[in-house]
Amino acid sequence: MPEVSEVNYPKRILIHCTDSPNGKEYDISLIEKDHSARGFRTIGYHSVIQPSGELQKGRGFNEVGAHCPEANRDSIAICLVGADKFTGSQFAKLKYHLDSIVMLYPIQPHDIFCHNQFPSAIKQGKTCPNMLINDILGWYIQNDDRIIKKYIKEII
Repeated sequence: MPEVSEVNYPKRILIHCTDSPNGKEYDISLIEKDHSARGFRTIGYHSVIQPSGELQKGRGFNEVGAHCPEANRDSIAICLVGADKFTGSQFAKLKYHLDSIVMLYPIQPHDIFCHNQFPSAIKQGKTCPNMLINDILGWYIQNDDRIIKKYIKEII
Protein backbone atom coordinates (compact mmCIF):
# COMPACT_ATOMS: atom_id res chain seq x y z
CA MET A 1 0.00 0.00 0.00
CA PRO A 2 1.56 3.36 -1.00
CA GLU A 3 2.25 5.97 1.62
CA VAL A 4 -0.13 8.87 1.94
CA SER A 5 1.26 12.26 2.81
CA GLU A 6 -0.35 13.29 6.10
CA VAL A 7 0.44 15.69 8.91
CA ASN A 8 2.43 14.35 11.86
CA TYR A 9 1.49 15.52 15.37
CA PRO A 10 4.55 14.47 17.40
CA LYS A 11 3.83 13.26 20.93
CA ARG A 12 6.83 10.95 21.28
CA ILE A 13 10.32 10.23 19.99
CA LEU A 14 11.59 6.87 18.78
CA ILE A 15 15.27 6.04 18.64
CA HIS A 16 16.45 3.68 15.91
CA CYS A 17 19.78 2.48 14.52
CA THR A 18 20.89 1.56 11.00
CA ASP A 19 22.33 -1.79 12.08
CA SER A 20 25.38 -0.96 9.96
CA PRO A 21 29.06 -1.25 11.00
CA ASN A 22 29.83 0.69 14.18
CA GLY A 23 31.84 3.88 13.72
CA LYS A 24 31.41 3.94 9.92
CA GLU A 25 29.54 6.75 8.20
CA TYR A 26 26.37 5.67 6.36
CA ASP A 27 25.05 8.68 4.52
CA ILE A 28 21.37 9.51 4.67
CA SER A 29 21.19 9.29 0.86
CA LEU A 30 21.98 5.56 1.10
CA ILE A 31 19.27 5.07 3.73
CA GLU A 32 16.82 6.97 1.55
CA LYS A 33 17.73 4.77 -1.43
CA ASP A 34 17.13 1.63 0.66
CA HIS A 35 13.81 2.92 1.99
CA SER A 36 12.66 3.94 -1.51
CA ALA A 37 13.51 0.44 -2.76
CA ARG A 38 11.24 -0.91 -0.01
CA GLY A 39 8.36 1.21 -1.32
CA PHE A 40 8.61 4.24 0.96
CA ARG A 41 8.03 7.67 -0.59
CA THR A 42 11.36 8.80 0.87
CA ILE A 43 13.47 8.07 3.94
CA GLY A 44 11.30 6.92 6.84
CA TYR A 45 13.28 8.72 9.58
CA HIS A 46 13.14 12.38 10.51
CA SER A 47 16.80 12.63 11.53
CA VAL A 48 19.98 10.58 11.16
CA ILE A 49 23.05 11.05 13.38
CA GLN A 50 26.39 10.01 11.87
CA PRO A 51 29.36 8.72 13.94
CA SER A 52 31.01 12.12 13.41
CA GLY A 53 28.04 13.71 15.20
CA GLU A 54 26.69 15.24 11.99
CA LEU A 55 22.90 15.56 12.10
CA GLN A 56 21.29 14.84 8.74
CA LYS A 57 17.69 15.85 8.12
CA GLY A 58 15.24 13.32 6.72
CA ARG A 59 11.50 13.92 6.71
CA GLY A 60 10.21 17.14 8.16
CA PHE A 61 8.93 16.83 11.73
CA ASN A 62 5.45 17.67 10.40
CA GLU A 63 5.54 14.67 8.02
CA VAL A 64 4.28 11.27 9.08
CA GLY A 65 7.21 8.87 9.35
CA ALA A 66 7.69 5.37 8.00
CA HIS A 67 9.66 3.72 10.79
CA CYS A 68 7.28 1.95 13.18
CA PRO A 69 3.67 1.13 12.26
CA GLU A 70 2.35 1.81 15.77
CA ALA A 71 4.01 5.22 16.00
CA ASN A 72 4.40 6.67 12.51
CA ARG A 73 1.59 9.20 12.90
CA ASP A 74 2.58 10.74 16.21
CA SER A 75 6.35 10.53 16.58
CA ILE A 76 9.72 11.78 15.49
CA ALA A 77 12.20 9.09 14.43
CA ILE A 78 15.89 9.61 15.18
CA CYS A 79 18.27 7.06 13.70
CA LEU A 80 21.81 6.53 14.99
CA VAL A 81 24.26 5.15 12.41
CA GLY A 82 25.75 1.93 13.77
CA ALA A 83 24.61 -1.35 15.26
CA ASP A 84 25.23 -1.47 19.01
CA LYS A 85 28.09 0.96 19.77
CA PHE A 86 27.84 4.66 19.07
CA THR A 87 30.32 7.50 19.39
CA GLY A 88 30.46 10.14 22.06
CA SER A 89 29.79 12.64 19.26
CA GLN A 90 26.59 10.81 18.37
CA PHE A 91 25.39 10.85 21.96
CA ALA A 92 26.26 14.55 22.32
CA LYS A 93 24.25 15.34 19.18
CA LEU A 94 21.42 13.06 20.31
CA LYS A 95 21.19 14.97 23.62
CA TYR A 96 21.17 18.31 21.82
CA HIS A 97 18.57 17.07 19.33
CA LEU A 98 16.32 15.62 22.06
CA ASP A 99 16.54 18.92 23.97
CA SER A 100 15.55 20.83 20.82
CA ILE A 101 12.59 18.56 20.08
CA VAL A 102 11.17 18.62 23.62
CA MET A 103 11.28 22.43 23.49
CA LEU A 104 9.19 22.43 20.29
CA TYR A 105 6.60 19.77 21.10
CA PRO A 106 4.64 18.54 24.13
CA ILE A 107 7.10 15.68 24.66
CA GLN A 108 8.51 14.68 28.05
CA PRO A 109 11.38 12.27 28.76
CA HIS A 110 8.87 9.47 29.44
CA ASP A 111 7.72 9.96 25.81
CA ILE A 112 11.10 8.81 24.46
CA PHE A 113 11.24 5.19 23.30
CA CYS A 114 13.50 2.69 21.60
CA HIS A 115 12.15 1.02 18.48
CA ASN A 116 12.65 -2.38 20.14
CA GLN A 117 9.85 -1.61 22.62
CA PHE A 118 7.11 -1.82 19.98
CA PRO A 119 5.14 -4.94 19.01
CA SER A 120 6.03 -4.70 15.31
CA ALA A 121 9.77 -4.65 16.12
CA ILE A 122 9.41 -7.50 18.61
CA LYS A 123 7.42 -9.56 16.08
CA GLN A 124 10.15 -9.01 13.46
CA GLY A 125 12.91 -9.87 15.96
CA LYS A 126 14.38 -6.35 15.75
CA THR A 127 16.49 -5.17 18.68
CA CYS A 128 17.14 -1.69 17.27
CA PRO A 129 18.79 0.44 18.65
CA ASN A 130 20.35 -2.31 20.79
CA MET A 131 20.18 -0.19 23.93
CA LEU A 132 17.93 -0.29 26.97
CA ILE A 133 15.48 2.59 27.20
CA ASN A 134 16.11 2.92 30.94
CA ASP A 135 19.80 3.53 30.22
CA ILE A 136 18.99 6.16 27.61
CA LEU A 137 16.49 7.92 29.87
CA GLY A 138 18.82 7.75 32.86
CA TRP A 139 21.60 9.30 30.79
CA TYR A 140 19.32 11.93 29.30
CA ILE A 141 17.57 12.98 32.51
CA GLN A 142 20.60 12.77 34.82
CA ASN A 143 23.11 13.99 32.21
CA ASP A 144 25.45 11.20 33.33
CA ASP A 145 27.64 9.69 30.59
CA ARG A 146 28.64 6.79 32.86
CA ILE A 147 25.19 5.27 32.27
CA ILE A 148 25.79 4.90 28.53
CA LYS A 149 29.50 4.02 28.66
CA LYS A 150 28.79 0.43 27.55
CA TYR A 151 27.23 1.75 24.32
CA ILE A 152 30.11 4.04 23.34
CA LYS A 153 32.72 3.24 20.72
CA GLU A 154 35.07 6.00 19.70
CA ILE A 155 36.28 6.32 16.13
CA ILE A 156 39.96 5.38 15.89
